[in-house]
Amino acid sequence: MYSYKEKRAISIGSFFFMLLFIFIFAGAGVLLYIDKGIFWDWLPIACIASAIINLILLIVYFVKKSIAGYIFTVFFIIFLAGVVLSSLFGPFAINIRARDAYDEKKYGEAAEGFKTILEEYPGSRYARGIIKDIAYTYYLQGSYEQSLPYFHDAIVQGILNPEELETAKLLTDLYSKLGDKYYNEKKYRASSDNYLKVVDYYGFISNNFPETNEAFIAKYKIPEYLYKAASGYTKEKMWDDTLVILEKLTQDYSQSEYTDDANNMLFNIYMSKAFDLKKSGNYSESISSILSILDFPEEILMDKAKTLESRSGSLFSGMDASVLISAADSFYIKSAYNKAIFLYEYIFGNHAESQEIITRNFVECKVKVNSNLIFEQILQSDPYARIKKEGFSKVSFENKTDYKLAVYISGPQYSILSVQEQTKIEIDLPAGDYTITAELSSPAAVPFFGKVTYEDGGSYREIYQQMQEEVQE
Repeated sequence: MYSYKEKRAISIGSFFFMLLFIFIFAGAGVLLYIDKGIFWDWLPIACIASAIINLILLIVYFVKKSIAGYIFTVFFIIFLAGVVLSSLFGPFAINIRARDAYDEKKYGEAAEGFKTILEEYPGSRYARGIIKDIAYTYYLQGSYEQSLPYFHDAIVQGILNPEELETAKLLTDLYSKLGDKYYNEKKYRASSDNYLKVVDYYGFISNNFPETNEAFIAKYKIPEYLYKAASGYTKEKMWDDTLVILEKLTQDYSQSEYTDDANNMLFNIYMSKAFDLKKSGNYSESISSILSILDFPEEILMDKAKTLESRSGSLFSGMDASVLISAADSFYIKSAYNKAIFLYEYIFGNHAESQEIITRNFVECKVKVNSNLIFEQILQSDPYARIKKEGFSKVSFENKTDYKLAVYISGPQYSILSVQEQTKIEIDLPAGDYTITAELSSPAAVPFFGKVTYEDGGSYREIYQQMQEEVQE
């Protein structure tokens, strides 16, 4: 029997498949040019499918003893090589290696792999959400500065939800560690900026997750980080920013363990700011700064009284009396009587030539302040004798205590008297209605206060004695 052994020519069907595979090659080339990420994602899928088809075709055509079998064998090898290449190179392979490194805690290597995918293959499906992986990897590596922008981008792109508790906790810790890092590097402003962000996130947790342990912790952490932020700004002499923070701390977290330290820092900042302003010639703001200390709680003022008196005296010295008077009058107009009194007392004791100018406002300040305190009533006394000076009365102010007495007289004539212990002073006053307040140098003594009328030609005695309970004390 005769056997036909000649290889058969390429059929139309095989020619169709050859064209199909050539188009696949061409499409792959175009895709590689347009977007490498999509190319590498598509490569293993296309190559596996094409390799399977080619395997079937080459078997079929070899059985038919067609030369097309050799051509499909070449195609099969090419597509098989594509499968191998996609497993060794491209985003898939890089992603596998990076995640293996991450699991082995080789965070630097993992981060570089993830970044390579993001930067070189942004269109790849492996690049989706990888910003979050980069952020976490840098965070776990301790590269907080590098992780922050990636966390920010992950939030902007909706990959991370800033409203979630876990995200807030993570960012709180991140900003905290950044703040500590910058502080240790003496980058105090950057450190404080980050500490304030910690405060913001703790506030967010406290307000939005009030029943959680994190919210409980936040109540104690907020004053701590406010104080840290203030400390950093202080080192940069950013007085205004520091004052805002410390005032918030002392007012909103008055029971915190940081409150005393915050008040001490506030005291020192007001002092430092005042002297800096004086050096720059801004006397008005300098005075306002140091007198802001008078807004402190009474117990702190008592503790700092001597320091305040000494430092303020140093600050006010060298300033013209007119500057001090202008500042004092401004406080008086604003009803900031304690601050006005503080200045008037300094002027009265150090600028004798200006005493007459300030007496009226000084007395009015004392009257307004002491009228709102607990005081010992000054009672109306009857005249004990007559004088012949028309339109006037003679008044004797007698100090029966062991302390100096300051008497402030408001009425037809404004006067300020200083009566030594166990002595008296007699003065002539125009007849009329007066409001009088007096203070002893004893810190435990309450002021005297009252309204009296001195008749024309009358002689009066105003006797000042300590209340019995004060004497016992």
